[in-house]
Amino acid sequence: MDDQGWLLLPFWPGRLAADHCADALVPVEERLRALSAVVHALHELHGTLGPDGPLCHGDATLRNVVHDPESSSARWIDFDTVHEPAEITERQADDVRAVLYSALGVLWDAPVGTILDTVQAGYRNPGIWQHLRDRLRDGPIHAGPFHMAQAAPSAARRREMERRIISGG
Repeated sequence: MDDQGWLLLPFWPGRLAADHCADALVPVEERLRALSAVVHALHELHGTLGPDGPLCHGDATLRNVVHDPESSSARWIDFDTVHEPAEITERQADDVRAVLYSALGVLWDAPVGTILDTVQAGYRNPGIWQHLRDRLRDGPIHAGPFHMAQAAPSAARRREMERRIISGG
C-alpha cells in the first residue's frame, strides 16, 4: 500500500488465461501448456500458508489468472470471498472444479480427456481428486447459478468430464 492507502500491484506480463486458451490463432498444444502453467500456479497457491491456513482463490476460473507465454508462468488475480467457511479440502476442490469447468468452455477444440489429464498432471493431490469423485457421486458439482456464471461449458462436455472424474481419470 502506498501512503494514501492505495493497494499497489506489480505489472505482470501476459494476458488472461481465458483469452489465451480461447484464441483460435494459438495452437491447441500451446493453449494446453498455458492450462498446465495455470494449474501449477493454483497448486502452488494452495501450498502457501496465510493467516488462516492454506490459501484458496474462491473464483479460480481462467478469467482470474494471467498467463505469460514467454516465461510459461501464471499469476492468480481477483481473489474472491465466495467460499463459505469450510474444510480446506472442500475449498481447494472447489478451486480445481472452477479451473476444470472454465477450461472446458474456453478450450473448445481440446478433447475433454486431454483437459482432465492436463489438470490432473499439474494438480497431484489425491485427496482433492477423491473429494471431487465423492461429491460427483452425490450429484452435480457444477450446477448452481454461481457455477454457471463462472463457466458454462456444454452439457455434453460437462457430463463427459464428470464421468471421467468419477471413473478416476
